[in-house]
Amino acid sequence: MTTFYLVRHAEKDGPPGLLSARAPGAGLTAAGRGQARQLAEVLAPEPIRRVLSSPLARARETAAPLAERLGIDVEVAAGLTDVDYGEWTDRTVEDLEGDAEWRRHHAFRSGVRIPGGELLLETQARIVHEMLKIATEMPDGAVALVSHGDPLRLALTWLAGAPLDFFERFDLDYASVTTVTLTRAGPRIHEVNRRIG
Repeated sequence: MTTFYLVRHAEKDGPPGLLSARAPGAGLTAAGRGQARQLAEVLAPEPIRRVLSSPLARARETAAPLAERLGIDVEVAAGLTDVDYGEWTDRTVEDLEGDAEWRRHHAFRSGVRIPGGELLLETQARIVHEMLKIATEMPDGAVALVSHGDPLRLALTWLAGAPLDFFERFDLDYASVTTVTLTRAGPRIHEVNRRIG
């Protein structure tokens, strides 16, 4: 049985509704750095043996205090990176509301590719693949995965056996922890969106 602590990164720089996606340089706010320290305090007593992070700065900054408390290194995993928002990167949700492709994508999330970016099915496949690989490597261990809202929601959708188009029904706040296990009998979801800080 492999236990996963799925951590959404702490509060990031930038205006609300900005699709930072894979744009370089979006780190944490001062409040976010405080949330990352609180996450480390809350999760340090758990039996976590590895801390993996998305390559993006906001995730690595969130993961660093926990890894330091545990005396281990942060492992960067490309499979945990944010959705490739392609042409929508660094635009705001408000700005995109009048875009016909944006509306088409939201009407059929599982089947409409983001212009110049990913199908959400591809995002889901890579984060689930990362989890299954870790479960094979550590059949009896606990791991913290620090990622982003949409990839984590997509992983939860798969774990719950729900249609991909329902992924936004999971609320995952900044600096939240969701705990799941992968067992021989299948996935188990223990808690969702435990808010820290």
